[in-house]
Amino acid sequence: MIQLVQACAGKNWRPEEIHLTIKHDYEVEYAGQLNPSRIIFSKPHAKFKIPRKLLSLPILKAISDNCVWVEDFNSVEPFPETFVHQLVAIVNPYLGAGIVNKKIIANALDISPRTLQRRLQQFATSYSTIIDHARFDKAQRLLKDSDLTMLEISLMLGYQNASSFTRSFRRLSGLSPKEFRSFHNKTCSL
Repeated sequence: MIQLVQACAGKNWRPEEIHLTIKHDYEVEYAGQLNPSRIIFSKPHAKFKIPRKLLSLPILKAISDNCVWVEDFNSVEPFPETFVHQLVAIVNPYLGAGIVNKKIIANALDISPRTLQRRLQQFATSYSTIIDHARFDKAQRLLKDSDLTMLEISLMLGYQNASSFTRSFRRLSGLSPKEFRSFHNKTCSL
């Protein structure tokens, strides 16, 4: 929801208050993605405050550093439909921050870490696979849409070094990140 409001108000907008149904968690309270919002825990309903003046703004879609009006809502990425896609979307903001763990993700879903583990087993996947897919999705976007170096991208994704990033990317795509970037740049320029 915060991302939807940011589409109108700008990517740096944060709500004044965020009400969460989960019990107090220091990692969530001090997560960089939620600051400087005031986090209130153990509320019966999850919500955040939106200033009235934002309600009348049109929805914008960020392209590079510019914003354009969204006229075709089919071009906006839909909310993830499957449990696995939801997990990838939840993990994505935490990549590179060094705080991605099962407890935070379970809290975001308002379930226990053990229930998260059972759900992962139910969908025949693992937490490390979810992390790999979240990193891979974000890596593809960064390689396509930025001129960041491989080291910068690898650190943004939470890898220790560029070679770990390259090995993981090659395992999932069959291409190195440099090959992926050059292939994408060639197809876009045609």
